[in-house]
Amino acid sequence: MYEFLYDQARSINRRHRHVTAIVYKNHVIIGKNELNSGRCGKHSNYSVHSEVSCMTKFLKLAIKPTHGKKVKINVNNACKFFKLPKITLINVRVLSNGIVAESKPCDDCMSLIEKYPICELQYHDGEKIVIKKF
Repeated sequence: MYEFLYDQARSINRRHRHVTAIVYKNHVIIGKNELNSGRCGKHSNYSVHSEVSCMTKFLKLAIKPTHGKKVKINVNNACKFFKLPKITLINVRVLSNGIVAESKPCDDCMSLIEKYPICELQYHDGEKIVIKKF
């Protein structure tokens, strides 16, 4: 799984190469950091972090429209209104020279992650893979 995510990160043609994957019920959802598609907290004026991108994709798949109507999804408070499955979040980062780097989520992304039914968060701390259980 990690090798696949590292390859996905290496395929991004930008300086910051973050990839996040959500694993749940035999499904894998992959989110990359997206340029010029919004904002993630106070850290970035021009991009959405891969964690937020991945959570948005997860919500679109996990939340089914009711009575044929589209459901407006708010990433920050979706857990209050919908029962969501337990998930595992894997976060990786690769530098432009191809070396695996620290990929701990920022404070804004961590506050978002803590709102969701995440049973496990996995990221690289520069030396080894860290597994944080919730």
